[in-house]
Amino acid sequence: VVGTPVNVSEERRAGLVRSAALAGFQKTRLVYEPTSALVGAIDPSRMSRQSTILVIDWGGGTLDLSIVKRSGDALRELAVDGDVSKLGGSQMDERLLEALIAQQPGLKAKLAAKPEGRDLLKVQIEQHKREILENAFPEDDDVEFWPPGFDLQDPLVLRGVEVVRVATEMANQAADRVLEFLFRSGMNLSHISQVLFAGGVCQCPLIRERLQERLVDVEVIETSAPQQLTGRGCGRLLQYGFEVQLAADFGARQSDGTFCQILPTGHDLGLGAYRVADFMVTDPLAQEAVFDFGILSSDESRGMVSSEAEGFVSLGSMFLRCQQHEGQLRGGSFDVVRLYSGITPTLAVTVYAESNVGGSSASQSITGVPLLIRLNGLEP
Repeated sequence: VVGTPVNVSEERRAGLVRSAALAGFQKTRLVYEPTSALVGAIDPSRMSRQSTILVIDWGGGTLDLSIVKRSGDALRELAVDGDVSKLGGSQMDERLLEALIAQQPGLKAKLAAKPEGRDLLKVQIEQHKREILENAFPEDDDVEFWPPGFDLQDPLVLRGVEVVRVATEMANQAADRVLEFLFRSGMNLSHISQVLFAGGVCQCPLIRERLQERLVDVEVIETSAPQQLTGRGCGRLLQYGFEVQLAADFGARQSDGTFCQILPTGHDLGLGAYRVADFMVTDPLAQEAVFDFGILSSDESRGMVSSEAEGFVSLGSMFLRCQQHEGQLRGGSFDVVRLYSGITPTLAVTVYAESNVGGSSASQSITGVPLLIRLNGLEP
């Protein structure tokens, strides 16, 4: 059982499965990292059915979020999201590296001549950044160091005030992202009973403090070694054994605002089955069909099935050319788009669409779909 960030591409996840096979594993199953971290922090058998838990899993590569509730013998993800490009801990090191380059202009040319130089230097920045942030007064702490292999005339100076500035800015951005995630999921802080901080970045007291300032009156789940929770949770899930299903209806928002369900809540990843739906393009002059795919947010008080798109959360769009040339559909005829959809072992919903008239086709893999993890042997 291997954890994956919520919003990395299906190609990245498929590569992860192939790597596991090359390492000798006969079968590999994927789970979202924040939910696995929660399982690593609390054995599911001891999770309260009344708790709605927000997991903030902030590590070196990504910031991942999930809202999880125990539902009988399963863990239901009410919502998931993730940032893979702006808020990973490595991005903090990249910003500090740029500050060092500005400090010593000759460093840029030396990095350009040494392909692995940026990564080697960021390893040292990470180490010294932690030293600074662990001090009682980090703004007052500067660290001088000589990176090996660069032949500099003067040492580099990682300034405490710069480290604190960058860490504070990113913590505020992450806090905004968390509140945006709650709003987009149709929830607010009053719905959240507990929060779990996982991942190495969440070890930093300054960052934890900034995040907690935005999560007023939410109980913090205290745990040791937050950077190890995902691996611990994967091991625990392996011991239980589990099945993966969709935790919310997946479908398309139609032009009249209604929601058309394509994959229902409870659709099993293990089925390996696709469902087929036909959509009529009602405008005979339209040269393309536009699909807005997503889920109905899993607010259990509203119910999981709705004919309207209230609670719809968009996850991706698809454009499909219908007519090969303008006016092809004369005489009031209509194009029909046939759409095939299913969920793969990489935890992505795949969609393939084909135009009946134009013959064009398009496919897409959609990540970030909330899941239901049904555990074997867990009392309902």
